[in-house]
Amino acid sequence: MKKILGIILVLIPIFSVGSANIVKAAENDSQFTKQVIDGAYYYQRDKDTGKTMTGHANKFYLNGKLAYCIEPLVQITDHTYNSTTDWSVVGLTDEQEDYIEKVGYFGYEYPGHQTDRYYMAAQQLIWEKARNVETKYTTERGGGSEIDLSKEKNEILSLVNNYNSLPSFVNDKIEANMGDEISLNDTNNVLSQFSVEYNGKNKVSVDNNTLKIKFSDNFIGEETIKFVKKNYDSQVNLIYYKASSQTLASLRISNPLNFELKIKANGGTVEINKKGEKIVYSDGSYRYETIALPEVEFAIYANEDIVDSTGKLVYKKYDLVGAVTSDSLGFAKLEDMYYGKYFLIEGKSSQGNMLDNEKYYFEISKNDLVEGSIIKKLDIQNYLPKGTLEFTKLDITNGKVIPNTEIMIFTEDDRLIYQGMTDENGKIVITDLLAGQKYYIIERNPATGYQLSNEKVYFEIKANGEVVKAEMTNEQIVIVKVPDTQKDQSSFGNIASIVVIVAAIGVLIYGEVKNRKNKSKKDKKEKK
Repeated sequence: MKKILGIILVLIPIFSVGSANIVKAAENDSQFTKQVIDGAYYYQRDKDTGKTMTGHANKFYLNGKLAYCIEPLVQITDHTYNSTTDWSVVGLTDEQEDYIEKVGYFGYEYPGHQTDRYYMAAQQLIWEKARNVETKYTTERGGGSEIDLSKEKNEILSLVNNYNSLPSFVNDKIEANMGDEISLNDTNNVLSQFSVEYNGKNKVSVDNNTLKIKFSDNFIGEETIKFVKKNYDSQVNLIYYKASSQTLASLRISNPLNFELKIKANGGTVEINKKGEKIVYSDGSYRYETIALPEVEFAIYANEDIVDSTGKLVYKKYDLVGAVTSDSLGFAKLEDMYYGKYFLIEGKSSQGNMLDNEKYYFEISKNDLVEGSIIKKLDIQNYLPKGTLEFTKLDITNGKVIPNTEIMIFTEDDRLIYQGMTDENGKIVITDLLAGQKYYIIERNPATGYQLSNEKVYFEIKANGEVVKAEMTNEQIVIVKVPDTQKDQSSFGNIASIVVIVAAIGVLIYGEVKNRKNKSKKDKKEKK
């Protein structure tokens, strides 16, 4: 019955390798035996007390399992032991326990080490770690030649010190695109010492010291691969103890070295480079400059049913996939998109630029590689609203058009933006005036024959594409005829001469008539 219980206790921990599970102690389940090592004797001296002990070198077994003595200068007084996986029955530090386990693991039972020399080398290292003692093996009890075990001890210690070595890529950021296949070569040449624990959606395998990962199509996300240091057999660490007797241990590593590797499959990315316009006033004119447009909102929708690597429906057609907003550089992106067809709609513009109502269709595919990443780039331009001014200059009297009239156009805050001449049709047409503000027109130089107008003609472009017509009238200059002085003086002289002549004739006639009247009166008096 005791032997059966011992076998059960040995088998149970086999299924817990790599964990810190503790098997409760079983009483009197382990039987002690030993095997003498011919021609070898041990020597121990406590450096603190000076106490010494010597005797035949032996290999020890509990239930047929090789064991090492843990306590220097302590005799074996019993042949029936209790067993446990719990180191607390010994009273060592965690650091001592870890070291002793590794030394025993790489000792006699390690592949290629099955010699008495390796057993004695491991036993000597264990004693010296467990207590402040001097130990050696000699060819005779209490004398003879010291057996040189430095080669074996150095080999064991090299394996102990390198046990915690990890693959060279363990701290790397392991990312790839969905559907990619990558190989990670371990330049530390220790990967083959680890087993792989993984049950994810990708394919993971180890070929000697190369880790191969085949990412599934349309799988996006992060997974964890666990690696556990392999044991050369399935036995577990067991401590054998009995009151007032030497403690022994069949040594294996209780908590095998393990590490986790995060791998990430990246989906596709749509990158939006959003441009807009701003108006610049300078030197009595204006121009439009292209700028990065921030704070523009976009919504991205599926344009077909989108499925993942397992065939699971992720998005139905027309489902919202994501929303993004452009940053200060006009840049926006949506990452981790599955292969498939999509479209983008602008939801809000900024800085006075008009909303772009166009739908932008695009597809995420394996062909959209940009420096190793799946990226679809979209350059989208927004514009400020603009309208057209049709200005006409007219004659106020007859309504005819007046060419060659120079006008000036100002914003309502008196900023000059245009100066030019009416054409042969008396017109000026400006097609790209900024909408949403008011303007006024004044005349700078009138056409020849017209008076300068003091009128201000106000107008406003309210909406994009609006055509505003404006008119201004002018009056002709009245021409006053100035007389020719020489000609007028000559004519006046002629007239004056005529007047003098006529007057002289009149005087003569008047004198003659008067004389005749006087003579008649005289004749009448004389007749009387």
